[in-house]
Amino acid sequence: MKSLLSLLTLLLCSLTACAQNPTANHNHGTPEPDPMVEQDWAKQRLAKSPRHQEWIKVKNGAREVNSFVVYPESKNKATAVVVIHEIFGMSDWVQSLTDQLAEAGYVAIAPDLLSGMGPNGGGTSSMDRNAIGQAIRDLPADQITADLNAVVDYVSKLPASNGKVVVTGFCWGGGESFRFATTNPNLRGVLDNADRTWVTGWAVDEGHAGSRVEVQLFVDDAFAAAGTADQYRPDVHEAKRADDDWHGFALRMPTLHPGDHVARVYAVHPNGNGARRTLQLIGKPFNFRVEP
Repeated sequence: MKSLLSLLTLLLCSLTACAQNPTANHNHGTPEPDPMVEQDWAKQRLAKSPRHQEWIKVKNGAREVNSFVVYPESKNKATAVVVIHEIFGMSDWVQSLTDQLAEAGYVAIAPDLLSGMGPNGGGTSSMDRNAIGQAIRDLPADQITADLNAVVDYVSKLPASNGKVVVTGFCWGGGESFRFATTNPNLRGVLDNADRTWVTGWAVDEGHAGSRVEVQLFVDDAFAAAGTADQYRPDVHEAKRADDDWHGFALRMPTLHPGDHVARVYAVHPNGNGARRTLQLIGKPFNFRVEP
């Protein structure tokens, strides 16, 4: 899909900075206002907007991604912008920003990536701030990518769109915008198990079936080991994921203190002409415990 679209990723603010009330006091001696509460200014701006706004549901397989769309006041077809929300989810600020992008002449769409993740299948609005933060942390990377692909496909085909799509993000969304831009849809794999000694799984590049994928292990967000998925895994071949039996990996775990830990395995692949290499999460993070 991305090869058919003009896909540009923008980072319009620091990855560590999240939306705040622009009139908030930045005196470090007093607590910052809660961004989930202090957003009446965003609601008021949105309510006064003359532009057409609507909520739509974008299909991603069995999932429905609730998305906020705002159209520019123009008869000409326009470039579309996908807005990836911050760690506070689909906030009033994100909706106001989406409207401001439409004011600048873009077809703007902001998907609630927490759609279906809240109580009774709700999204951001069904959860409190703590639950939103936890739900964001628990979102599977593959689901985020699939949701964004569905939204990009949807907005690119709107009658008001010229087929060009720009993706941007803020705070947590800024990191996701970079990850989305560097995701190789042909990389597949699973982290099967992690314990105090080994991390095992498999990884394949379906676009280059005979190649071996380089992988890196991170434990508790720190680099721990590197290797190649070139070990015997006939089950991967039998499942028709690969053309041969040699796509498994076994990475030795570093010495860990007793307690709870999280292991993540990333595939390494070149970006563009190979001058820059990027990491892509394989499977899901694996939580495990080391006993004393």
